[in-house]
Amino acid sequence: MPRRSSRGRGRWTSPRIVDGCDAPATGRCTWSPRSTPQRSTGCTPPRSGERSRTARDADIPGSRHGERHTGPVTTDTDSPETSPARKQRPLWVEVLARLLIGFGALALLTSFVAHLYVIPSGSMEPTLVPGDRGLARIAGVDADDLERGSVIIFRHGATWDSERITEPDRAMDLLRYAGDVVGVGPSHHDYTVKRVVGLPGETVSCCDGRGRLLVDDEPLEEPYVVTDLPFAEESGCSRAGTGAPSIRCFPEVTVPEGSYLVLGDNRANSSDSVALCRGLTDRPCEARFVRADQVVGTVGWRFWPLPPGDALRGS
Repeated sequence: MPRRSSRGRGRWTSPRIVDGCDAPATGRCTWSPRSTPQRSTGCTPPRSGERSRTARDADIPGSRHGERHTGPVTTDTDSPETSPARKQRPLWVEVLARLLIGFGALALLTSFVAHLYVIPSGSMEPTLVPGDRGLARIAGVDADDLERGSVIIFRHGATWDSERITEPDRAMDLLRYAGDVVGVGPSHHDYTVKRVVGLPGETVSCCDGRGRLLVDDEPLEEPYVVTDLPFAEESGCSRAGTGAPSIRCFPEVTVPEGSYLVLGDNRANSSDSVALCRGLTDRPCEARFVRADQVVGTVGWRFWPLPPGDALRGS
């Protein structure tokens, strides 16, 4: 039964029902001689020197009544198996990630900055010799506005007119795709190095009385050519006398717009734009040209073997 308050007439105090303490917000039992709970479930006054349990302690696993939790707070997701110390990636994952980053960086380099090249033949001797390795400049090169004398790298398929190499072997085809991306190894393109001689719209022929090239009927001095095809000054490019023109000669050809006529510096050993025209003077020839969209870049720094001097004379 409710008890009548001893302090006021007609005023009643309702009993407080507690479960361990009277105020969840404070977490401690309030004891007063004037208010005695009618029912209690283990609420006892705190002993001297003992801290009361707080609501924060109640939410922390491992905290006991009257103890302060000082360690790191853990949750159900922080198990020993998923702790940061156990989250080390396997070595093969680290190696694979680094390889992918390296290939990605190499792909960006060879696509937008510079292209790796290796000289396979002697068609550009003595400027470039077999085994030379270097970088072709891509950034800043306008393929539609090349200068005469530039040494360029251009891509093509099995022939200069084809776009790409067809590979029937599926495994080799995938390998070529990788080479297309990183610019190293086999790819769907062949790369050729030559020197630009004829610009779009110009006419080129050979030879004048001294065996020199003619560009728009003007002789072209080429100090970079050391070994050229034979030329007989007495007969020149006519059939008079010996009955056959010198093998250095070729008839006049016109360079199409958006294309270039390219020759090797070692004219005696170069499959270039006029290789099929040499020795012809009395009929049109089938000259080959390099389109601007085939140009990869201009040959720049040669890093192996170390050049003793100017690696690209006349370029």
